[in-house]
Amino acid sequence: MAELTKKQQRTIDYALDRLFSTRSFLEPQSIKDFAGNNALTRLLRLSGTRTILLTDAGLTYMRTIIVTINEADIFDGLTEYSDVWTAFHHILEDLLSRGMRPDNATELLDLVRERLSAEISNHTYAVPLFGVDMDGIDVVTLGSMKIVRSPVSYLESLGVKHDHADLPRTIEATKRYLWLIGFAKGTPRVAQEKFRELAFK
Repeated sequence: MAELTKKQQRTIDYALDRLFSTRSFLEPQSIKDFAGNNALTRLLRLSGTRTILLTDAGLTYMRTIIVTINEADIFDGLTEYSDVWTAFHHILEDLLSRGMRPDNATELLDLVRERLSAEISNHTYAVPLFGVDMDGIDVVTLGSMKIVRSPVSYLESLGVKHDHADLPRTIEATKRYLWLIGFAKGTPRVAQEKFRELAFK
C-alpha cells in the first residue's frame, strides 16, 4: 500500500485543523438551513438523533482531505473517489458523535484504511452471453475469464455463495445462453468496473 507524501500529510493536517473547528459546522435551526445546493452532501447524522450541517468552509476542507487521500492511491487502485468520500463521511459522523478527532493525517489514514479494507474483496461475476455457442466444449478459458454452459457448478466449486441471487432460477430462464465468468478485486464499485473493462476487451 502506498503512503502519504510529506506534502500530502501537511495538506491533510492543515485541513483537519480547520475542519474540526466551529467555523466548519452549523446546527440547523429551521428547515431553511437545509435548502440550497449540496444539502445532502452537507448533512451529518450524529448519535442521539442529532443533525449538523457542514458550512461552505467545512465542505471545502472535507473535500481537500478526500481528494488528497484519493490522489495518494493508498489502496493501489482498489478504491475510487466515491469510496473514499463515503468512508470519510462515516468516519466524520462517528468522530463528531463521540466528540473526538484524529490528531493528524497518519491517524486519519489509519481510520480510512480500516474502514475501506473491509470493503475490498475478490468479487466473482457471471453474466449470460448472447449470440455465442459452443459445440462439444464445456469450458473455454479467455485470459482470466471463462465461458461455461452453466455457472452454478463452477461457482459452487469455487465456494462462491449465490443464494441471495436465486441463481438456479435465473439460469433456468436463460438456459439457452452461455455464461461468462470473471473475477475482480476491489470495492464493489471498482471490482464491477474492472470486470466490465475485461469483459469488453
